[in-house]
Amino acid sequence: MELFQNNLNKSDNILSLLQECAVEEINIYNQAHIEMDCPFLTTNKLPVQTKHEIPLYFELKGDFNGVAICYLDTYQKELSVDQASFFQSLYVESMNILLGKMLTEIDKKKHYEITCSSPYISKTQTMMNIFNDNKTQIYHANYKLITNLHEYDCRVIFNFL
Repeated sequence: MELFQNNLNKSDNILSLLQECAVEEINIYNQAHIEMDCPFLTTNKLPVQTKHEIPLYFELKGDFNGVAICYLDTYQKELSVDQASFFQSLYVESMNILLGKMLTEIDKKKHYEITCSSPYISKTQTMMNIFNDNKTQIYHANYKLITNLHEYDCRVIFNFL
């Protein structure tokens, strides 16, 4: 564990870990699938949330602590009330599965145990407060959530505290 804590100070090691354990594609209960669109990159600034993005928040605890945010871009997507309710559940479950698979890969390959909280949709300001510390590194990747109706751009963002 001490070795990993030392590695947390080196963004290249964290980036390599995320890239190695990233999930390329997942089938979500034959209702949708997720595909990686852009591999993990690192930045010092939180990418700006657009007005069409729905944020989903997870707390990470274990051998290291942090947060994960998933953004789903709904730009120019129209859903009925029934479709919207189903889709929100599908989005939440899809991101939960994606993060769970990534954390399982980290455990299998590197033996670091990390758990994530139940997901919840959060307000933008809460997310901005978490990432206001300019001393932290932010890691993000782009995914596509593809359903029978639409294809959605998603971003997965990690910040280790």
